[in-house]
Amino acid sequence: FEHQTIAELSKVAVSMSSQTVGVEALGESFELAPIQQWFVLTQPKALHHYNQSLLLELPVGLGVELLSKITQALLQRHDALRLRFAVQGGSWRAVPSAYDAALLDKCLVVEPLPASAQERELFITSRCNHYQESLNIETGPLFKVVFFKGEPHARVLILAHHLVVDGVSWRLLLDDFERARRQMTAGQTIALGTKGTSYAYWSELLVRTSKSERINGELDYWRSQLAAGGFGMREFEPTSTPMVSSSRQALFELSVEETKALLTHANKAYATRAQDILLSGVYLGLVPWAGSDAFAIEMEGHGRESLEANVDLSETIGWFTCMYPHVLRGRPADLGATLRAIKEDLRKIPSGGIGFGLLKYLAKAADLQLPQQQSHILFNYLGQFDQSGTERPAVALAAENGGAEISPQALRSHRLIITASVMGGRLRLTFDYSVDEFSSEMAEAMAEAIGANISTLIAHCAQQSKTLFTPSDFPLASIGQETLDRLQANIDIDDIYPSTQAQRSMLAANELDRSAYVAQTCPLLRGELDPGVLGRSWQAVVDKYAVLRTQFVELDSIQYQLVRKCTNVRIELVDLSSCDPQEQQARIQNLRKLDMTLGFSGHEEALYRLTLIRLSGNQNRLLFTSHHGILD
Repeated sequence: FEHQTIAELSKVAVSMSSQTVGVEALGESFELAPIQQWFVLTQPKALHHYNQSLLLELPVGLGVELLSKITQALLQRHDALRLRFAVQGGSWRAVPSAYDAALLDKCLVVEPLPASAQERELFITSRCNHYQESLNIETGPLFKVVFFKGEPHARVLILAHHLVVDGVSWRLLLDDFERARRQMTAGQTIALGTKGTSYAYWSELLVRTSKSERINGELDYWRSQLAAGGFGMREFEPTSTPMVSSSRQALFELSVEETKALLTHANKAYATRAQDILLSGVYLGLVPWAGSDAFAIEMEGHGRESLEANVDLSETIGWFTCMYPHVLRGRPADLGATLRAIKEDLRKIPSGGIGFGLLKYLAKAADLQLPQQQSHILFNYLGQFDQSGTERPAVALAAENGGAEISPQALRSHRLIITASVMGGRLRLTFDYSVDEFSSEMAEAMAEAIGANISTLIAHCAQQSKTLFTPSDFPLASIGQETLDRLQANIDIDDIYPSTQAQRSMLAANELDRSAYVAQTCPLLRGELDPGVLGRSWQAVVDKYAVLRTQFVELDSIQYQLVRKCTNVRIELVDLSSCDPQEQQARIQNLRKLDMTLGFSGHEEALYRLTLIRLSGNQNRLLFTSHHGILD
């Protein structure tokens, strides 16, 4: 309140020590996170070969010595990169290890490139496949940097087992890689900043949280999601679970214009997010094949939820992903109703979906021990990958093949895997399927149907003239869709939230006396005054402060404060300039008395009134009458 600009705050700000908990990794082995437990249970044939990787071009001048120091800095900073895994007491556990020079020697490999361009490409692919297959989760290391040395065609393969990284981890890893490279190039010492909460501490926190009353209170919700049927359709019945080697992809892309609309103004129509529109497109695209107007899919989330104060995962690498069942339902013949239904169901997912894995794998809730493949479809929206700053990194993706990240003998986790991301300003939809279950023609038809419905939804949203809200847009209000629709049919709503006990008491008094809790002020304004300027100035104030656009309404027997998006200012003008001072004073007192007696019921569009009383060419009084429920 005292220092209301950044400049003023900077003069009084004081440095505070970090409060981040669990920075230092625990020395003992620890329990696997739910997503890691899912992996070891469902992939017995691919435990060691299940990786994520990037093959990058390197600029001239980034040699073995610099790369060695960067790799060392990454290993020292990120505890998860030094993990291995072992069976202890009949179950898999994560085993941390300290950094030493021997670890660096194992993690950094140099491969001289052949001189011939054709030989180089074949060599890179062959050696990348070798290193993709070389990791062992029991012996480690599970992080490897392979430097393909050549001038000017140097490449680097950065490789990690999925048990220790996820999609968010790669953004952190590449940021650290680039920061360290710039520092070394500038002749500086590598300094990657303070560490976040360790993955070991996070695992321990997950175990504690799985026993909490809050998470166990989600059990009924997750039972209901599992009770719905999955997407049962497939063309062919395989004799066994299809393997990754049978996987194929169908692709669909939106135009740049459609993608821009998806990320921005298309969401205004129903106060949605991009994922709401995408999942509505998935539902509408697949419902003709589903055999039901409702079917369950599996959602994938980042899993980095806020579970405890002072836990900071913004700099932590590890596999945090959470997977959870979610039922898609709508009205296929009504685009708007479907979009609103999908949006509302998504908003009801508790704790970002992390609770399902905690209950199933850590709390061992019996009701949730159904096969994870029951949902059949996995959906993951990865967001935007081209939101870079103005300074371009010196490393870029290489054109060569970086090898097979996952063993061909790995089992497919789902019947269909639908992944959406934005790259180069265009939404890309990847529809991953098995040839053991679907023909390419069927898969392409499904992908096309999803893409076409996403485009149709974007066009539909662009045609809406006003925002239609749903109950989840007002989380403090317990109102249904029908009640909300009646309101927004006549009012442009900005917000709805409950009244306070004090406000309810005041309005109860107004039922007996409209002048109760009404306040007045009537200052003398000296100087020339333009009523038009006054009106525009006060309109700016009303536009800024929600309380001046607030009225009280009763919905489903509960009193709420309803904030209008806009309220047009009305200032009553009274000209007393022809009256003598004594008559002016009497008329002003009468105006004040009448305004006070008129009072308020609380249901008025504005709970204040303005009257400009002209006394002379350079003197005016401004009568301001307001209800105490909105102003103190």
